[in-house]
Amino acid sequence: MTFIQTFGKTFGTKRVTVTPGAEAPGRNVEVFDGLVQSKSVDFNVDTPIYEGDQLTWDDPRGGQQHVYATHVDVLDAGSRNMRHISVKWAKTPPVPASPSGNGHVIVVNGSNVNIALEGSTITQQVPIAAGYEQLADAVGRALALIEATQGLTLTR
Repeated sequence: MTFIQTFGKTFGTKRVTVTPGAEAPGRNVEVFDGLVQSKSVDFNVDTPIYEGDQLTWDDPRGGQQHVYATHVDVLDAGSRNMRHISVKWAKTPPVPASPSGNGHVIVVNGSNVNIALEGSTITQQVPIAAGYEQLADAVGRALALIEATQGLTLTR
């Protein structure tokens, strides 16, 4: 018996729709049985789920609950009925890790623009709004050009 078959009998399961996120694109939207808890959902160990995936299930109060996988633990040890995936979730999508080292980070959200200079960081819980991707890219290129001239002197 699988983890869901074993524990689903006792605790009950929900049908969870998994919409692929950016970490593992190219997959289809699929529906799996999951043990939904207040801050996590548990699935069978072979469930294709990754950080950034959107999870949706029916809310007992009406409507649907929409959350994002923020941390995925694959617990692949022990007997078949104990092996499972535990997914921590949040209402907002996870923030992609910024590259390490010195550089600039630009976050655009609606009419707000946050810029972190010289290796500082920004914690942003909202993805770039549609239509602002080109602006963020242009500002990033401009900052890279400015950074490339750092330390140069002008001679005539």
